[in-house]
Amino acid sequence: MDARFPRSSRLTDQAQFAAVFNSGKRLQNEHFRLVARHNGLNHSRLGLAIAKRAIPHAVQRNRLKRLSRELFRQFPQACALDLVVMAKPLAGQTNNASLRGSLTSLWQRMERKLCPSPSGITHN
Repeated sequence: MDARFPRSSRLTDQAQFAAVFNSGKRLQNEHFRLVARHNGLNHSRLGLAIAKRAIPHAVQRNRLKRLSRELFRQFPQACALDLVVMAKPLAGQTNNASLRGSLTSLWQRMERKLCPSPSGITHN
């Protein structure tokens, strides 16, 4: 299994991030904020905006980025979305198992909100 994070799976420039922030749906919990929108592609892409203000230590920011990329690679995509993950201050002090559950829960909620169900009924 190839575990790399290819360029095609990433938001890579300011315009792509701006499109998500300008027209995306937002969800949050105690650890993360998630903004997402349909991207018109046949695959999802991930953008990370882990602010130094929220997570001051580089080691913790990098841990959150690695964890987010790992979960993104493993999470089954119901539809093609551009997702931006932002961390809240509490995330830097939380263990990886709790963060995985928190981020997985947010992604599932976002997919229910944005992706049509197999029966054609959308969830709100």
